Amino acid sequence: MSEEKRKVPKLRFPGFTEDWKQCKLGEVLLDVKSGLSRELSQQDIGLPVVRANNIEDGRLNLNDNLKYWYKKDPQGAKTELYHLNQYDILVNFINSESKMGTAAYVENPPKRETIFTTNILRCRTKNNIDSKFVYYIMMTLRYKHFIKMITKPAVNQSSFTTVDFKKYILNMPDIEEQKNISAFLSKLDNYITLHQRKLENLKNLKKGLLQKLFPKNGETTPELRFPGFTDDWKQCKLGEVMEVTSVKRVHQSDWKNIGIRFLRARDIVAEYKNEELNDYLYIDKELYEKHTEFSGKVENGDLLVTGVGTIGIPKLIKTDDPLYFKDGNIIWFKNKNIINGNFFYYLFHSQTVQNFIRKSSGTGTVGTYTIENGKLTPIILPSNKMEQKTIGNMFVICDNLITLHQRKLEHLQLQKKALLQQMFV
Repeated sequence: MSEEKRKVPKLRFPGFTEDWKQCKLGEVLLDVKSGLSRELSQQDIGLPVVRANNIEDGRLNLNDNLKYWYKKDPQGAKTELYHLNQYDILVNFINSESKMGTAAYVENPPKRETIFTTNILRCRTKNNIDSKFVYYIMMTLRYKHFIKMITKPAVNQSSFTTVDFKKYILNMPDIEEQKNISAFLSKLDNYITLHQRKLENLKNLKKGLLQKLFPKNGETTPELRFPGFTDDWKQCKLGEVMEVTSVKRVHQSDWKNIGIRFLRARDIVAEYKNEELNDYLYIDKELYEKHTEFSGKVENGDLLVTGVGTIGIPKLIKTDDPLYFKDGNIIWFKNKNIINGNFFYYLFHSQTVQNFIRKSSGTGTVGTYTIENGKLTPIILPSNKMEQKTIGNMFVICDNLITLHQRKLEHLQLQKKALLQQMFV
């Protein structure tokens, strides 16, 4: 028999050579049950309830989301039929399209008696089946494609039936190979979780430093300070220390595919979120030179801040490469090296500045951060430029570590995705 026709995975542990056997999902499951549909309460008056929102990225999140409770009543259902047990697989089957069919594995069930709602399927495998192996099958692209095929659109929420769900055709090795695969992927998941926690810890560290390395409202010194700096910080408004302005308008008809980079507010937001862009915009060099005769040119150390959409997001200019931006959407702070660039950038992350931006942006549907509000933005600065530099460098190191761990995490997640394709038939 040719290798192409054999039911074997591309990547396999040594010692396993037998073909995998084809069957339906319903044949490996002992029980498939949807949860209770009774009215829930947010008061602790009954049993805690697991909902679809507790299934996040293939994980069961029970840390702080068990906020709903099912109140027992004399005419209610037998709740013992809806308990969660260790090794159960929970499948989201009535929810948004992006989460449809998402599975979570009950590794450590809650110590307290816990039930699940009607938009979750609880799956229990037969005794001769490794339940976590089946759970990992539910992460493969083939399974996800199947879920899309059986999902039926509805007015409120799309869904699929348990009958169709159990028809999914899968391939199963013997129990020992199942255990080897699930144990390996479990270790990888634990490693991914470890990096996720490290990343969250770094983000929390940065959040704490932003609160402690900048003075709180009404104070003139920060809670945490580097050795050697003792002078009070000075309060002022940004318009008092530098020019706050924008540029001459560029019409959409002047946008090009090559030339001088042209920034929109959403470009700055995407960069801030470390999202990749594939729709860069440009303008002609001739138009750039003509417009900058009046407004001047964006320089190294200047700060551009979003004024529409997601407002108050800063971008520090770190080169002298020519750059232009969309007027009205972005506020330009002509720094001229008045404030250390890195310090200036992270100053815009501080509570004092962000609170002012939120309060001054208006209460309408779409808030705006204007040039006038930019001029009125209150800041507090160390008079010693070296203290500014030290604080700015501290945050640069912190952000570099966050980026490093973010890339490691993304690499691990890509590895897992590739392994799921190669370790299953």
